[in-house]
Amino acid sequence: MVYEKFRKEVERILEEKSKPVTWNEIKKSSTKLKQKAPYHVYVQKLQGDIGLVRFSIMIS
Repeated sequence: MVYEKFRKEVERILEEKSKPVTWNEIKKSSTKLKQKAPYHVYVQKLQGDIGLVRFSIMIS
């Protein structure tokens, strides 16, 4: 998937949810996003393009 389509789909879902969500929740909400994990380069670009903020979840 090209970056522009990926960005639009992720942005649409984040705006729709209007709360922090995990990649799995984003993937479940989309028929277009099929990859197991988002491409690292795409995630970095989203941080600058749409203000994406990532959080690490540590499970112990």
